[in-house]
Amino acid sequence: MASFTIAIVILNFQICFGVFMVKQDNVIFSYNITNISACRTDTDSFQGMLGIKLQDCVKECGLRKHCKALSYGRKLKICKLFFTTNEAYLFNGDCIYVTDDDITVDESPCNVCPNGQVCDTSTGECKIKECIKPAIENGEVLGNVHSTGSRVRYICKSDYRSEIKHAVCNNYGTYSAVPICKRDIRNCLELKNCNSSYTDGEYWLHVNVFGGRKVKIYCHGMSTETPLEYITIDENNNFGYNASTNDDNAGTLTKYKRIRVIIESMQIQRNDTTFNYPTTPSLEYAMGWSCKCANFNDLCPPWLGYFQISTVGTGLKFSDKASWVTKGFLPGIANFSRNVDSTIISANCGGYCGWCIPKEPLHLFYNGKGVVEDSKAIHPDCL
Repeated sequence: MASFTIAIVILNFQICFGVFMVKQDNVIFSYNITNISACRTDTDSFQGMLGIKLQDCVKECGLRKHCKALSYGRKLKICKLFFTTNEAYLFNGDCIYVTDDDITVDESPCNVCPNGQVCDTSTGECKIKECIKPAIENGEVLGNVHSTGSRVRYICKSDYRSEIKHAVCNNYGTYSAVPICKRDIRNCLELKNCNSSYTDGEYWLHVNVFGGRKVKIYCHGMSTETPLEYITIDENNNFGYNASTNDDNAGTLTKYKRIRVIIESMQIQRNDTTFNYPTTPSLEYAMGWSCKCANFNDLCPPWLGYFQISTVGTGLKFSDKASWVTKGFLPGIANFSRNVDSTIISANCGGYCGWCIPKEPLHLFYNGKGVVEDSKAIHPDCL
């Protein structure tokens, strides 16, 4: 395509300033060189073109309302277009840098295209060829190509998170998804401080000891200064039986609806009875007890106390190495059972009186096999 260029040069104390006027592809435009020896990092770049002339690079920027600056590498003839004019990204090099303030389009077959569109000089139509880079609060967009069909990656800054990690620039000039980076809430006190309207209930919290993975936590005491963390469990699968002291007493079955955890370590507070039924008398979690023997002459077995603990439905599990020890007079344990993924553990135990308890403090661990539906808890939204 025929084109012509007129350069008006002013020499002043050996510094060269040029005004270049160009007619090309039905477009008449002029430009100044903002900086003759400045290159720019790829930050906020949205388009790159290789093997074109400087005036073509200027024209491409001038025909885009969303182009705020360009960098042209002289040796390799690389043209880069940018969404911003941030001079903090400039560095000395063999490049020419031009901002939109130094580009004037005097005539174009499209007049002025809306933001995000480009003039097709052959048809005189404004067309969508790129997506405008979205502004992500508390996050950023990775990738310097924003042409239709291209893909970008999103990341949130430290302590913030979004389920949306990628997006594609569609033919409408918008991205298929834009993330909202929400601050990680790691305990119930942070939740209370984040949004004072939250009451006792199930929330998705990001637990440090699990590498920031989200866990469904029941926050209790949100109206107090020190709300506590609990894990909701199936009370029909979490129980402990005290076989009591004599044959006339049927014993006491304790069921557990929620277990208290120290969220920094996910250690279970076995002696917390807040959500035990009955709360008194009540066995500690993961414990069986008996103060009578079915056959005293045979040193008490079979053991009449028992327990079962289960994390099924929580996305958590017990340690694969958790073990129980016996205590008391003539104590014993039998029928110890642990399923393959350590989500259900049970045993019979007792004595005269005798009981069994975990040998070490009982901790919960993240279970990659246990998927909990998002709808089962609230994703915190800070005010």
